[in-house]
Amino acid sequence: MLRALILISFFSCTHKIVNAPEKFVEEKTIRKAVKTAHPQPPILLPGLGSKLPSYNSQGYEDAVKKYADLFVVLRDLDKCGDDPLIGFNASAQSKNVSWCLQSNKTSKSLYVDLNANGKIDEKSLNLVDAADGFEANLLSSENTPIKFTLSSDGEVYLQDDNYRRGVLQLDESEMTFEIRGTSTEYGHPHQWVWFDLNGDNEIPPLSNQSEEWFQVRERYLNINESTWEFTIAKNGNTISLSPVAYRAPRSMIAVGHKAPNFSIDKTSKLELSDFRGDVILIDYWSQYCGFCVTAAPELKKLYDLFHIQGFQIVGLTDDPESEAQAFMKRHELDWNHVLESAEGPVNSIYRLDSYPSYILVDKKGTIRCLGKECLEKAKIKSLLEEE
Repeated sequence: MLRALILISFFSCTHKIVNAPEKFVEEKTIRKAVKTAHPQPPILLPGLGSKLPSYNSQGYEDAVKKYADLFVVLRDLDKCGDDPLIGFNASAQSKNVSWCLQSNKTSKSLYVDLNANGKIDEKSLNLVDAADGFEANLLSSENTPIKFTLSSDGEVYLQDDNYRRGVLQLDESEMTFEIRGTSTEYGHPHQWVWFDLNGDNEIPPLSNQSEEWFQVRERYLNINESTWEFTIAKNGNTISLSPVAYRAPRSMIAVGHKAPNFSIDKTSKLELSDFRGDVILIDYWSQYCGFCVTAAPELKKLYDLFHIQGFQIVGLTDDPESEAQAFMKRHELDWNHVLESAEGPVNSIYRLDSYPSYILVDKKGTIRCLGKECLEKAKIKSLLEEE
């Protein structure tokens, strides 16, 4: 039973905006016409979406003590019945809100705090089904699709990731595009847009290694000999290309491409290119990343084993400086590290937004590996043996 329906979406971590470098390579003629298009209505991406964290009553109270400032706390838990599952990370009224799942022998009811007041009342979303699980396809107040799923094993999922496609009319041709968003937002710096630059009308897998997928934070793309700045309206109804002075094409972070240079230590003027002739592992880490913590001793072993043969590690983190220094000291990570915010130049150039990220660079400065397989001893040894 659906008692009320207002805007709701999966709550995700907020990313910091990363601005692209502002270095113009040369001035070229700027076309005057701004290109604007209105994409088709959104279509929900396939899949369950994200699993919402759930707790028993005591677990939820413990979570409230730790994270109460991050979400709207559900106060009237008695209305959720006996032994409910309770969680958060649903979003309504631009807030992270809670939900509870009530079960008995014949039915299951999911309540979501849609009016973000911390109460289960007549304005709460109530989905009821007599079966073990249910799926509810809904429309938000802005007519974007959302889907709640209660799986047969009692887990609650929310899917509101969607895509919108359209066509941009250029001066002498047209170009298909696709923007990715959620039920509440498009144009977030870490969301994606695809431009059919080669005109084959085939969408490659979404990846920062693709020449046709761009994160919104990148802002610029080159079409033939012209550079355009793209903007996407927050509601997803408009995408625009504005002509700007010519900029060099972005660096591709992909196997076979040159690793972009960057400053490692401004005081000593040490740069990545100063390690040319060595094999370099770029390690994007955070002490809050479980795998990063687990991998720290392995990285130490690799460094001690291969450093004398010309193996370098360059760490990159946006953790607070004092915490990062303490982590490096505790795990004896005695190599160069770049400490910068998510707005920093290295994050911008390499388009890093997930921990851990590993990039293995050979003696000639070419990217040879991406991902966790870069930590394999045999792979590092093989690159060290190359001329």
